Amino acid sequence: MAPLSNLTDLLVLRDPFHMCDEMVNLREDEYVMFKDGTLYQYSTEEVLFKQNYCLYPQFHSDFPKSIAVVKHRCVKTWPTAYIEIMAISLLCYILTFLVYLYVKKLRNVLGKCLICCFFSKSMVDLLNILSKMNWLTQFCSLAGYSFTFFTTMANHWDAVISFHLWKLLTSMSREIPRYQFLKYSAFVLGTSVIPTGVIFTMNLVWEKDLHKWNWMPLVGYSECAVKVLGPSSWIYIDGPVLILTTFNVIMFIMTFIHIWKTKRELHTFKRDGERTTSCFNIDTETHIMFLRISVIMGVIWVFEIIMFFDIGKRYLGPLDYFLSYFERSYGIIVFVMLILKRSTLKLLMESFQGKR
Repeated sequence: MAPLSNLTDLLVLRDPFHMCDEMVNLREDEYVMFKDGTLYQYSTEEVLFKQNYCLYPQFHSDFPKSIAVVKHRCVKTWPTAYIEIMAISLLCYILTFLVYLYVKKLRNVLGKCLICCFFSKSMVDLLNILSKMNWLTQFCSLAGYSFTFFTTMANHWDAVISFHLWKLLTSMSREIPRYQFLKYSAFVLGTSVIPTGVIFTMNLVWEKDLHKWNWMPLVGYSECAVKVLGPSSWIYIDGPVLILTTFNVIMFIMTFIHIWKTKRELHTFKRDGERTTSCFNIDTETHIMFLRISVIMGVIWVFEIIMFFDIGKRYLGPLDYFLSYFERSYGIIVFVMLILKRSTLKLLMESFQGKR
């Protein structure tokens, strides 16, 4: 392969950036480009074939002495029936928060928090589906910022629900402050608007500076969403999610410890003749409560963390497929655990008969 001294023929390709793209700025003495399109970088001794990179169209004034190269670091394919499962999950989210809106007895503070959380998650799934079907290309940036906003909001509602459940189960008083839901709403709205505004500002200010490309959120460049790979992802996505995940796990453990202690205390006060039956009933109710709480309190984020540390692989492995399916079927799990149970169905029938 002979090196290419004069680059005269250029082909302009318009294609969205991938999640794993990395921007590098190379001076004339840092690379060599061959006639077949292969690019060799001296500093890293890396060989890039023409399908593994592209030249960024915004050239410097000293081009070709300095060029901007976009490296394609990984190629991922979507699992089979990925969009279909996401669509079913979206429908289950909608049905879940509609039931909570319809049944008055479910519209307590916890119920209102669940409604807001499931609405945010349904918007995330809807934007995901539209993006995967390439229906958002005309307003990709707007969809990306909306996706960021609703994702952040859903994450914070998960944390609020975790805290509220722990406080509800461990508090000696069953009285809930009058404006508790308004306080939760103000907290979630503020912590969702501010990060989205920061991301919008950084994209706007750094858009023309190629040296800061790898630290940009890149909303609208990579699948109409925030960049999820590289060191910058720990600022915009991985870091905040890790903090919320840690908080949810702590609340989950503390809630489990409280349920376990309560069960032991109840066993102590039971009479010997009733011990067998009582223990069975208590264990059954405790396990059901614990299972529902574990779903509501965001166990999904534990799996998300696993995917964060596993996402650098070039192709999806079996674990990634399982976690992807589990994450996208979360709405189905929530619908089964919260709606398809005897108490909720009974309340639904009573509300329907009462309105008739």
